[in-house]
Amino acid sequence: MMGHKIIGTAGHIDHGKSSLVRALTGTDPDRLAEEQARGMTIDLGFAFLSDRIAFIDVPGHEKFIKNMVAGVSTVDMAMLVIAADDGVMPQTREHLDILKILQLKHGLVALTKIDMVDQEWLTIVEEDVRELLKGSFLQNAPIIKVSSVTREGIPELREALIQLAEQTTARQDRGVFWMPIDRSFTMKGHGTVVTGSVLSGSVAVGDSCDLLPQKRTVKVRAIQTHGASTSRASLGDRAALNLLNIAKNDIERGNILATAGYFEPAKIFDAKLTLLENAPQGLAQGTRVRLHIGTREIMARLKLLGIDKLSPGQSGYAQLMLEQAAVAQKRDPFVIRRYSPQLTIGGGIILDPNPEPHRRADRAVVERLRALENPDPSEIVTAILLQTHQPIKMADLSKKTSIEPSLLEPLLNELLAKKQLYSFAKQGYLHRNTFAELKTAIVSTLELFHQQEPLRPGMKRANLLAQTAREMPAVFDAAI
Repeated sequence: MMGHKIIGTAGHIDHGKSSLVRALTGTDPDRLAEEQARGMTIDLGFAFLSDRIAFIDVPGHEKFIKNMVAGVSTVDMAMLVIAADDGVMPQTREHLDILKILQLKHGLVALTKIDMVDQEWLTIVEEDVRELLKGSFLQNAPIIKVSSVTREGIPELREALIQLAEQTTARQDRGVFWMPIDRSFTMKGHGTVVTGSVLSGSVAVGDSCDLLPQKRTVKVRAIQTHGASTSRASLGDRAALNLLNIAKNDIERGNILATAGYFEPAKIFDAKLTLLENAPQGLAQGTRVRLHIGTREIMARLKLLGIDKLSPGQSGYAQLMLEQAAVAQKRDPFVIRRYSPQLTIGGGIILDPNPEPHRRADRAVVERLRALENPDPSEIVTAILLQTHQPIKMADLSKKTSIEPSLLEPLLNELLAKKQLYSFAKQGYLHRNTFAELKTAIVSTLELFHQQEPLRPGMKRANLLAQTAREMPAVFDAAI
C-alpha cells in the first residue's frame, strides 16, 4: 500500500494555484480572511486530495517567497502551475529554481486557465514551458491542461497526481523523529497545536520530544494525520500534534520537533553550496545571505573553504555562520537568497550540522567534507569514524549520524565483517586506519625511547599508554 505523500504547488502569483487545489479537493486552501478578501495566497494553505495525498499550497508573490520555501521544503513532489494566458513569468522561474535546489525528483505541470485562450496560443505557451523545463527534473513530466472554471482536465489531473504519488519513492527513514513546524495555534479546550510534515521516524501519543532550538521538552497529548485522529504519526504524514507543557507564543515557524536527546543547536553548519547559473554575481567571503532550511529563515554569513569566491554555476564547500542557533540533519537541503534586494541565488546540502570552526585553507577539511557528501549511510558512518580519533559508542554515533541504533547496527556489522573497523566492548567502534595509526605511534614512541635511553631494558607500560592512548586502554591492549 502506498504511504502518505505530500504535493507542493509552485508558480507565479495569480496563475490559479489555490483555485486548482480547491477544484481538485473541494477545500479552499486560503484559510486567512485577508487571503480570501484579496484573492491572493499569503501564507501556506493545506488540503487533502485523498486520505493518503495532501497538498501544501504556497504563495506566488515575490514578497512571500520565504513562505513558499517553507512550504515546499517538506514535500515529496511538486505541481508547477502556469497560467495559459500569462505563460512563463518571473516567479515561475524562481519557484522552479527553488524546487531544483531542494532536490525534488518528482512532479508535473498544470497549465491553467485554458478557457481564456485559443488553441494556437496554448500551443505556443506549451512550447515555452517545455523550453523552461529542459535540464530540470520536470523535463519529461506530463503537462496537464486544465480550467478550474469549466473543470476541463480536472479529472485527468487528479488521476495523474494519484499515479505520480504511487510512483514517487519514499524518503529514506533514519528512524529518528524529525518534524519541521510550519504552523502553531491554540485550540479551545485542547491547548497548543503544531503542524508539520514528518520527514523521519515516528511519534506516538504520550511521547516526550525536544522542541528545537529552544531545547525544551514537550509531551504529545494527541495526534491527527491527514485530518483523522490517530495514536502515531510516521514518515510522510501531514501531522497536527497537540502539545503539553508549552504555550503557542513559545513556538514559531521553523522550530523542530524531534526525538529527545538526539540533536544539538549550532551556529555553524558545514555545507556543499552551489550558486545558480543565473545568479547576478558571484559570492565573496563573508557575504551575508538569507538561509532557508526546513521551514525556517535565518541570516548567515558565508565562509568559503578552499576558495576565495564562488562564481555563478560553481559549487564549493562553505561554513554557514548563523546569526541565530538552529538545528539540521546531515544532507538537509537549503536555499540561499540575497540579503537585499531579495533574490534566490543558490543552495545546497548540509554536510555537518555541528562542526568546529575551520581555517579557510585547510585541505584536510575539504577532503573530510567531500567524504561526507556521499549519500550512502555506510559512507557517512565511515567518514565520521575516520575523523574521530577515539572509539565512539553506538549511542554517540547514532546522534552524529541521526540514524536510530536499530538501523545503525546492521551498517556497523557490515563494516565489521569487511574489517573496516574494530569494536571494543566498553569503548565503542574505531576505524581500522585509526587503529593502524595508533600502532604506528606506539612503535615510534618505543623507538624514540630506546634512542634516548639505550641502557634501559624497556619503557614502562603505563608511560607508553599515557603517551599514545591515554583515553583508550582497551584499544591500547589490542594494539600491543
